Amino acid sequence: MTSKKIVETLQWMVLIVILITMVLVAVSGYRSSVNAQNTSNTQRRELSYISNKIHEMDVKDAVKIRENEDGDILVLIDRTDMGEYETRIYLHNGTLHEEYVDANEELQPQNAGIISKTKKFDIGMENGLMRIETDSGKTFVLLRTEN
Repeated sequence: MTSKKIVETLQWMVLIVILITMVLVAVSGYRSSVNAQNTSNTQRRELSYISNKIHEMDVKDAVKIRENEDGDILVLIDRTDMGEYETRIYLHNGTLHEEYVDANEELQPQNAGIISKTKKFDIGMENGLMRIETDSGKTFVLLRTEN
């Protein structure tokens, strides 16, 4: 093999290595972008779901915060002809639960639906402005009615 062919072969090999490196860098960047977008979507979905539940039940004296030894419980009261029911959103064993039960029932995490995994569920209310904070972030909901 002549030295000219060796140089050409080496040039092709270097070009192929550069192209493969560029493809790997592009794939890595794309993967990071998709992961960031998925995380953002998950965060928005969790907080939006809770915000929408609050707006759905936003009538006079229907949105409450109840304290429990495990943390705060968001209580959304539904008064019907059949009685009073509650949608309860609370943290239990690292997951955010939601249950719809008779107002006199105890918490039933084993029967509750799971909204998401989170280690934090902190809620507060001041002057009709509700603050909701989870691992995903923080949002505020302005209640339309007085509580």
